[in-house]
Amino acid sequence: MKKEDILHLEKLMNFLSLHFLKKRHWEDVSKTEWSYIVSELNDLIINDNSEKTQKKKLIF
Repeated sequence: MKKEDILHLEKLMNFLSLHFLKKRHWEDVSKTEWSYIVSELNDLIINDNSEKTQKKKLIF
């Protein structure tokens, strides 16, 4: 990874930790808390995909 990619990843991780856990720095998040964040993200993606699928079915 380039240094720029790592910086973007760090910004993303900081955003996720702030959004889900109200912690300002990704270093403050435990492995268990990251598991929680991943679970929440997966649920959001699944819900979004199911909504899109339902909309497609309504159109056709």
